[in-house]
Amino acid sequence: MSDHRLRPLSRLHAGQTARVALLGGGREFQARLVSMGLFVGSQVTVIRAGGGMRGATLVALGPMRLGIGRGMAEKIMVAVEHRAAKERKLTADGSTAVEHEPSVHPKT
Repeated sequence: MSDHRLRPLSRLHAGQTARVALLGGGREFQARLVSMGLFVGSQVTVIRAGGGMRGATLVALGPMRLGIGRGMAEKIMVAVEHRAAKERKLTADGSTAVEHEPSVHPKT
């Protein structure tokens, strides 16, 4: 389930997961993001938020890690995803671990 309000990637906090909804900027900017593997529909998890007026945002994109400058992150619009059944946690080395809640089987 996702929050339908779009926001720039630069506004997310560490640990938040979002789906890319819109790539702003011009064609060259969009082509650069696509060459890095970032497409509309890609799911990203923020490992380190850029914070303040400076600093790159570090995101996990599948097995890859991408450092995205503040200006670029402002042009990438995302929808934040909320999970009820599982929680994604970031480990000290930046990798992610997923913990699942026990499954509940409906009565038949």
